[in-house]
Amino acid sequence: MSKKTTSWTENYPCPVCGSHQQMTRGTGERCHGYESSNGRWAFCARDEHADGVERNLDGLGKHALGRTCPCGADHGAGGARVLRPAARGGFVEAYHYCDESGNTLYAVERYADKSFFVTRPDPRDPSKWISGLGEVRRVPFNLPNVIKAVEQGHTVYITEGEKDALAVNPIRGDVTATCNLGGAGKWRDEYSRHLEGADVVIVADDDEVGARPRTGASSPRPLYLTECLLIGPKENAA
Repeated sequence: MSKKTTSWTENYPCPVCGSHQQMTRGTGERCHGYESSNGRWAFCARDEHADGVERNLDGLGKHALGRTCPCGADHGAGGARVLRPAARGGFVEAYHYCDESGNTLYAVERYADKSFFVTRPDPRDPSKWISGLGEVRRVPFNLPNVIKAVEQGHTVYITEGEKDALAVNPIRGDVTATCNLGGAGKWRDEYSRHLEGADVVIVADDDEVGARPRTGASSPRPLYLTECLLIGPKENAA
């Protein structure tokens, strides 16, 4: 029998039946299975999904992960599904970071409790999503529109977050906004090459962290910077 490493939970359910151990007992819907230590097998307790598969010593159906299962289904890769922490207060919006052609590289999920969670398409199956950044290339937010704005000679605004960046265009139709993953102080040098030749305005919160991009190494190169706006904190800001 494989060593039990990952029990099915509400946030990491069984990929075979979609159930988990926290579900009500006696209803026939609960799954008390687990994932094997090597991530190659999903052990499912639901008998109706066990056709064509072996059973382990616990009597659980042994389903293959990362390849076609003997039951005929594809359950995805072990340890490579999105594992979201609980109690996020409700999903609000996902901000997609795309390459020059508009293909999503990764996304930042925003939750009602002002927490954020990063996911990305699974390189083995782009139709599925997995947690974290991995080795994916980092890019500034709204990159395809930033490239167009620079080509057309429009001003590019850099805000401290995705929500603020998306709010700029309805206010000023002749400008485009971007930001970087992680907020103030996390700007990477490779982001700046996309701004070459553009007028750049940094919109920063008027606090110690917000002021840092103006002078720190983690900021757009001064060659491109034309103005810096400091915005005071809002009370009860969302």
